[in-house]
Amino acid sequence: MFFIEKIKHVQSFNNASKIIPFLIVDDLSKEALSALKYHGIAIGFIKELFGQKYAETLKELISVLNNAGASLKSSPEKYLDLIKELKKYNEGLANNIRGALFEFVVGHIHSLHSNNSIDLGREIIENNSRHEIDVLANYNDKIVIAECKAKRSKTDLKTIDKWLGKKIPAFKTWVGKQETWKKKKIEFEFWSTGGFTDEAMEKLDYISSSASKYKVSYFKPDDIRNKALTMGNKKLKEALDDFFLITKV
Repeated sequence: MFFIEKIKHVQSFNNASKIIPFLIVDDLSKEALSALKYHGIAIGFIKELFGQKYAETLKELISVLNNAGASLKSSPEKYLDLIKELKKYNEGLANNIRGALFEFVVGHIHSLHSNNSIDLGREIIENNSRHEIDVLANYNDKIVIAECKAKRSKTDLKTIDKWLGKKIPAFKTWVGKQETWKKKKIEFEFWSTGGFTDEAMEKLDYISSSASKYKVSYFKPDDIRNKALTMGNKKLKEALDDFFLITKV
C-alpha cells in the first residue's frame, strides 16, 4: 500500500509525466498481488529475473544484516561468503552496501576478542541529536565505539572534526548513562578504507596522543590489512584486498 500511495502521489502533479511503475520483490501475498495489478503496477520476482541462487543469496544477506550481532557470534565469516556470491550476480548492489558490509568487517575483528556483545548500526539520541554507532563492542573491562568509512576517497579533516566535536561527546554521554557500563573504560576508533588526508591524520595523531579521559585510535588501509594478517584469517584478508581496500599496500 505504501508503494501504491507513492505512485498515486507522483501521478497527482499537474505536470507529471506518464510512468510505468515496477515493483521488484521476492514474494507477494495474493491480496498484495491483486492490489498491485489493479493499480497497473508491473511486478517482477527476483528469482525469475535474476535466478534462484541470487534470490537465495540476497535473502541470506538481508537476514545477516538484520541480525548483525547474533550473526557475528554464531557464524562470523558468513557475510564474507555472501559478499563473494553477491559480487558474482550484482556487483553494483554489493558496492552500494559496501559501508554496511565494512561495519561487519570491523565487528568481525572485535567479535574475536569481546566476550560479551557486538552491536552494529545502533541509533541513539543524545545532546539533542540523533547519532548512529557503526560498531559497539562490549568488552569485560571497556566499551569500544568504532566509526567506519568504506569509501575510495580519503577521509578529510571536516569529517574528523565532526566525529571528535559532535559524535564522540554524544557517545561518551550516552555510555555514561548505561548503569552497567559506568565504570568501564571507553575507546573510540575510526576505520577508513580510503585512508586519511594529511590534515586529518595530523589532527588524529594529536588527539590520540593527548586525550586523557578516553582512548582514540585510527586505522588506515595497511593497518586494517595487518589486523587480518594478525588474525591469520585468509578469507578476511582476501575480502579486504578484493573488495574493501582499493589499493594494495
